[in-house]
Amino acid sequence: MIFGRPIKSLHRSGAVLTGVDQSISSLGNFLTTILMARYLSLEVFGIYTLLFTTYLIIIGLANTVVSEPIRVFAASLSEHELSRYLSCQLIFRAVAALFAGMIGFLVCPLMGHPGGDLAVSFAFFIMASQLHELGRATNSARRRWTSVLTIDVLYFIIRFALFGILVGLKRYSLGNALSVMAIGALIGGLYQPLAGIRFKLPKPLALQRQWHLNWTYGHWIFLESVVFVASSQIYVYLVAAWVDTRSAGGLNAAQSIVNLLNILLTSVTVWATPLARHRLLIESYARWRALLIQVGIAACGLCSVIAVALVVGSQQLFALFFGRAYLEFASLLLPLSLAMVLAVANGVFGVAFRTAEMTKVGFISKTVSAVITCLAAYPLITNYGVLGAAIGLLLTQACWTSVYLYQIFSGKALAPDRIKVSLKSL
Repeated sequence: MIFGRPIKSLHRSGAVLTGVDQSISSLGNFLTTILMARYLSLEVFGIYTLLFTTYLIIIGLANTVVSEPIRVFAASLSEHELSRYLSCQLIFRAVAALFAGMIGFLVCPLMGHPGGDLAVSFAFFIMASQLHELGRATNSARRRWTSVLTIDVLYFIIRFALFGILVGLKRYSLGNALSVMAIGALIGGLYQPLAGIRFKLPKPLALQRQWHLNWTYGHWIFLESVVFVASSQIYVYLVAAWVDTRSAGGLNAAQSIVNLLNILLTSVTVWATPLARHRLLIESYARWRALLIQVGIAACGLCSVIAVALVVGSQQLFALFFGRAYLEFASLLLPLSLAMVLAVANGVFGVAFRTAEMTKVGFISKTVSAVITCLAAYPLITNYGVLGAAIGLLLTQACWTSVYLYQIFSGKALAPDRIKVSLKSL
């Protein structure tokens, strides 16, 4: 039977709450994009697209050596070990937040808006988001799904309440909107950032040891994120440079619709990572493998059905959410929807390799795609414009899938004996 006991126990294991949480997050970000598109000019909306892409890059790189290790290692620690471990992670996150905020402040003028106020708002948003992500990671690792949901509900309630005030006062601007998003992230992140564990000042030796553990696990994910930028998120910048800023905004609008499927992608990876890790270490290889196969089939099947609906209703969706001025970008939904189906499959592959501590495989897959898609970017965009960028994003996901499948079926990377060797590496 394909859907066995793991699927029957979804509610007990937290999958339902995780799905609700990711629905709120995806819908919240989607509504934010709509508000930005409707209350900002086309040019400023394009600048927002570039800034938000930069935010995703910065926050993603910072997460690789803090949040991702937390989701794996905190899942199997005792209460005593957890207190020491999470106290170290809070310090690492604070340092990462300061560093990331400085980068955000410095790169903001490069996005086409030299105003100092916008740079401050952007840096504030990046730093507050670090605390928000820490709370999500620690509570996810301990499978405290109600707390994860509370963190995100607070985040978006504050965001949209303050958005409403800005609209009512006619003070809706890009800088003010980013400040509002930062306040929401800060308030949400202050709710149980350490999953109910009390902070204990760690000794320098403990900090050094925990950082070594984080870096040993996370450095391949960090490098993977670097090449991920080169193979996917760079397309937004290339469209702005080689076509125009308006088209970059159109690509963002199309992606925001398709990114509603992140409800599946993110909920699957957030929920499945600690559970798969627990099954691999505590239960058995067979139950770990069965879980990933069942989740992969269910997630990819549902994603495919929704993707077809998005493509069929593309014209109506663009007119409804963004206005008729954006209808020329409706054709982007076909390649982007196909890319999202592959992204969900790649998310499950990623959970498999990460919980087996084979993070190098993700780096290899994204390096291959970075080389191929960067070579293809210029002819695709110069010949087909923003549609070429969407095709390039599909090519990126196809490259990842190809490498994962090669590692599994030809390289036998996930065979029981290979996993036993990998788990002893740390």
